[in-house]
Amino acid sequence: MMSSSLSRRAVTGVIAIALGQAAGLIFQVAGSVILARRLSPTEFGTFAIVLFLIALAHVLSDFGQGTVLVQRPQEPRADEWRTAFTVQLIGAASMALLLQGLARFLAQMFDLGADFVRALAWSLLLVIVAPLERVSSAVLERRMAYSTLSVIALVGGGLQTTVAVLLAWSGFGLWSLVAGTLAAGIGRALVSVRMARWPLGLGIKSAFLGEVMKRGRYCQLTDLLGFLREQTPPLIAGPIFGPTAVGYLVWARNLTYVGHYIFASAFTRVGFSLMARSSERSPSPSIGRIIEGMVSALTNILVVMLVLLLGLAHPVVAVLYTEKWAPALPALYLFGMRMLGGGLLSLFVFLANGMGQFRLASRTVAAWTALEVGLALVLAPRLGFSGIAAASALAVWPPAFWLARRVNALLSGRGVRLRFGEVVGKPVIIGGIVGGVLHGVSPHISSLAELIAAAALGSAVYVLLVGGWSEVGELLFRHLRVWRLNSLRAISLLGQK
Repeated sequence: MMSSSLSRRAVTGVIAIALGQAAGLIFQVAGSVILARRLSPTEFGTFAIVLFLIALAHVLSDFGQGTVLVQRPQEPRADEWRTAFTVQLIGAASMALLLQGLARFLAQMFDLGADFVRALAWSLLLVIVAPLERVSSAVLERRMAYSTLSVIALVGGGLQTTVAVLLAWSGFGLWSLVAGTLAAGIGRALVSVRMARWPLGLGIKSAFLGEVMKRGRYCQLTDLLGFLREQTPPLIAGPIFGPTAVGYLVWARNLTYVGHYIFASAFTRVGFSLMARSSERSPSPSIGRIIEGMVSALTNILVVMLVLLLGLAHPVVAVLYTEKWAPALPALYLFGMRMLGGGLLSLFVFLANGMGQFRLASRTVAAWTALEVGLALVLAPRLGFSGIAAASALAVWPPAFWLARRVNALLSGRGVRLRFGEVVGKPVIIGGIVGGVLHGVSPHISSLAELIAAAALGSAVYVLLVGGWSEVGELLFRHLRVWRLNSLRAISLLGQK
């Protein structure tokens, strides 16, 4: 009975997060088109370097506590939540001061000017408010309150897109990106605290601090390595090629990363919580089928997005983004290959963490990072900035296959065996065929109407060839009403005095 309840909550959770984030996808896509038309690759690249430093501060000030707080079998008490918040706040303030002191040195390192220094100074506010959001998210994830998390994501995405687009349209350039990100970060933090309603305050409980710091070191190492891997464009291309190359790489990666962020993050977060909540007993076959269904659904969603994006890449750039982004097309194809592998590998990492296998997950992410960074350093001098994208495309698959086998072995020992090969292989083969056909007809597409028609036809053909989507549709509509009711309830709580 408990396993069945967890399974239902997992399915509803995936739909809640995915639908909540996908609801704002059309605004994000429209906003990205406007920003790409109004801003230059250099401005995108400069801001990407700012975000690289802010993200580094986030990782180093978290101490791996976010994962441990959710996976921990016992519910933290009020003084323990305050301990986690206090330690993270101290870490965030320390990192903000350090980055402010190094700002001019970093500007010289990346060959940037005074705008970078000022943009970094303002963006450090994101580091200070991050502990509020992180602890609140941990509270909500322990409750598996995914409808609430989807509302928070909508608030952040709406604020970021609206502010950035309005300011970019008015000619504020780099500062439109800074202001949009600040609005989103502060907005998400405030709404998260309001929704989670945890005992906000300061204090240190030494016994609890020692526990979470000891277990969190593996999680922080995983997060840090993952961060370094995700930030190869500014980390490697910035010093070698400059901000314009970073802008091309970040633009290409972001087009594929939207799908990873919206959909893969939904499956990984729910998969982690599902395994964490069932970690004290052997998973039932129903939970095994839910995990297998997650892998299947995530693969199909990402493959459809890749079929449309990569099959129609040339008209997408020419019609929507303008030809100034054409030099990034090779990187776009390569990052697309990486998106599928990265989404699946991220899911396997979170499943391993959910089972308490922190060392296994950490070793896998370490191997992935070392392989990608090493390949990037080797390929960049030979292939230019596209070599960094090539490294991403090649490095993800060996650790993905290895960890899939390890996770399957762990679950087999508990009576559950997953058919990863079956649920991944068919969509990839069919997607490659449909994408190849779209790529062949793409030179004949010259208008937005033709682009939309080709995308709709390609999607329909893929669904018909894959088959089995009737079950997905039935499942979606069955849980859509639950998601809508939970989201409305979360919004009504937000509005309460």
